[in-house]
Amino acid sequence: MGANYDALLAHLKDITNINHATALLAYDQETAMPSGGASARAQQLATLSKIGHEMFTSSQTSDLLGAATEELNSAGYDSDEASMVRVVQQDFDLATRLPSSFVAKLAEETSLAQKTWAKARQNSDFQAFLPALERIIGMMQEQA
Repeated sequence: MGANYDALLAHLKDITNINHATALLAYDQETAMPSGGASARAQQLATLSKIGHEMFTSSQTSDLLGAATEELNSAGYDSDEASMVRVVQQDFDLATRLPSSFVAKLAEETSLAQKTWAKARQNSDFQAFLPALERIIGMMQEQA
């Protein structure tokens, strides 16, 4: 489309690659990772989540969104490009409300809870999972 729009897409692609790596680590955790690696994996997921969040909520993203919006003013409100920029702007506005430390902590808590849940499920012991679930619910309420 234009140079600013293309720069925004390239920046978002880098962020998407970080998020895909995070998802791959989470998938591996649930399917193939030895149980002894849960703590290290939780830290890895927290770090990558924090990096992705910081990249997305950066001033660079804000600047690229502004420049792409200006560039697309003549493209028409319903164009695919203008619509994509509007959606990314909405996501950006929501994401900037959360500190990266919160995003990292939530990623770590949910990762650690996965191992706890798997063990509790295997033993039919919901009470063992309850503290982790309560922490996650509390964080989700804080996020809202």
